Amino acid sequence: MAGHRLRLLTEKLYNTPHLIEPQSFETVVNYLTERNKGEMLVDSDSVEIKADSTLYNEDTKVGMIEIQGPLTYKPYTVMGFDCGGTSYQGVLEQMESLVDQGMKTLVLNVDSGGGEAYSMMETGNLMRKMADDNGVTIISYIDGMSASAAYGLTAISDQIVMNPEAEVGSIGVVVRLMNDSKALEKEGYERTYVHAGSSKVPFDKEGAFREDFISDIQEKVDTLHEGFTGYVAKHRNISVEAVRSTEAKTFLSKKALELGLADAVMTHLEFYSHLADVAQKENPMLKTKLFGMNKEGQSFDMNELELAKSELSELGTKYEAQAADLQLALAGVQDLQAKLAEAQGVVAEFKAAQDKAELEAKEAVAATRKAALVASIGEDQAAALSASLEGVSDAQYEAVVAAVTKANAALVENPLFKEMGADVEVETNPDMEDALAKLIQKTYKTK
Repeated sequence: MAGHRLRLLTEKLYNTPHLIEPQSFETVVNYLTERNKGEMLVDSDSVEIKADSTLYNEDTKVGMIEIQGPLTYKPYTVMGFDCGGTSYQGVLEQMESLVDQGMKTLVLNVDSGGGEAYSMMETGNLMRKMADDNGVTIISYIDGMSASAAYGLTAISDQIVMNPEAEVGSIGVVVRLMNDSKALEKEGYERTYVHAGSSKVPFDKEGAFREDFISDIQEKVDTLHEGFTGYVAKHRNISVEAVRSTEAKTFLSKKALELGLADAVMTHLEFYSHLADVAQKENPMLKTKLFGMNKEGQSFDMNELELAKSELSELGTKYEAQAADLQLALAGVQDLQAKLAEAQGVVAEFKAAQDKAELEAKEAVAATRKAALVASIGEDQAAALSASLEGVSDAQYEAVVAAVTKANAALVENPLFKEMGADVEVETNPDMEDALAKLIQKTYKTK
């Protein structure tokens, strides 16, 4: 009876649309084919599959659901049967349980080639609504493959992170048709149908699939594909055309990022650190492993963790105080620098004014001295003599002016000068003027 049941489950695998990556599909088919060849009986105990794996850490409020192996609607269907799969019903139950416990961050740890089409999109939409209604952030980590139906569940995430060597995609629909007419004929079986309604039988008289049957299957596949691509486009916020253009291929991380099928690429350790930042920003020390476990799988001592948190908080307070003091000191330095620059400007202005005043005073003295010489001996002689007296003191200059004035007066009183008259042009002797200048320089030690 159990062997017959296994055959029925195998038959259910065919002629039904699936959202699964081809190689994963072949793995399941080949497994069940080998089981059937051996007529292996399966008792009721072996029908039970391993319970879906759920992890939750109350301190960080992080939960994890494993999306592994072939995906099925119900726990005990053909692709979950003895193949380590995951059921949509089980995933929803796990998420509801985690939300009831107060989960705020959900990690979907994904390594699956996909599975049954039925109920996948409904499950994804329900998970997204549950997250939105309860303030839950969903982060998927692709630890191997997220293809077809598995990518459908992944697509609802707030963030999709890929391992550098992981693959995503296969956004398409596949139906595998199995026609065993030739095999039955070879074994001596003849198959006869009595039916009402032409669509009840998929075979023609020769035992091949009827064209209208194939067309009907293709229509269902196209409809499902349209819904699947629209579903992915909506949740990933990309165009339907972009999703369809992938042609159900799978992509490595670099191309997946370019297509908008993923958001980031991280190694396992990088993802743990990133998750710690997302889930518990105020506790950056929790960065080694999720759910209170270190790299060796040993539990953290929560007392030590609380002590470390307290010490970190104290260090943070001291750092903030020191940073504030440093800012005040920098502001003081900047103020002093501004005042110094202002003072330097004032000094420069004062120096310029002083230089100008000294120059004007020097020019005034020179003008006054020259005026005295001009009044005493005339413009021509004064011009030559003034240059020779530039370096003497005021007393020395006055003595020279007095001497020259006296000599000039004596010249005027000279009988010869009186006889010739003041209007007589006297030819000056340059050599005598030069000798006079040298005498003055020697007497008063000018330049």
